[in-house]
Amino acid sequence: MTKLYAEPANQKPAPGERIVEEELKTLPEDERELVRQVVHALRTIRYGSILLTVHDGQLVEISKSVRIRKSRSIGKE
Repeated sequence: MTKLYAEPANQKPAPGERIVEEELKTLPEDERELVRQVVHALRTIRYGSILLTVHDGQLVEISKSVRIRKSRSIGKE
């Protein structure tokens, strides 16, 4: 199973990630775009959740909920 996680865009892919890149090339362009959008959501979120909605085996929606956490040092004196 391949793990998707946030990494800086300028890092070289790990050896196992090259396999994922090859698999992506076999997908239709619209599906590749959805994968890009999921990866973008993962790379741009610090706290929160990403929800994938599937209907009839097709990914139809990507929702991202961002959580804003207050600093623990604020208000403490």
